[in-house]
Amino acid sequence: MATAASEGEGDVALLSTVTLALQKLGIPHRTISYLDQNNRTEGVFCKNLLLKDRKGQFYLVVFAESRKELDLKLVRRELKAHRNFSFASPEDLSQLLGCRSGFV
Repeated sequence: MATAASEGEGDVALLSTVTLALQKLGIPHRTISYLDQNNRTEGVFCKNLLLKDRKGQFYLVVFAESRKELDLKLVRRELKAHRNFSFASPEDLSQLLGCRSGFV
């Protein structure tokens, strides 16, 4: 089950977009609101990275928060991405996901 978390009223539109996308894909989910990550008590929490390969292709990578490190070379090979990844710029985040860094 996917879990989405919101940190304020400014995220309502983004949360609605994510919720609709999960519903369209048939992915069970629920929303848990929290303000402080030390105050979380339930759910599966994930880290998200918006990556870009050398050809300009974007990849949204989601992985379990309990995982301390992510082998980006392995991810690149598995996704058959072109050469190495870089992190998407703040402009890319805004344009593609409608949010700023820290809200992905």
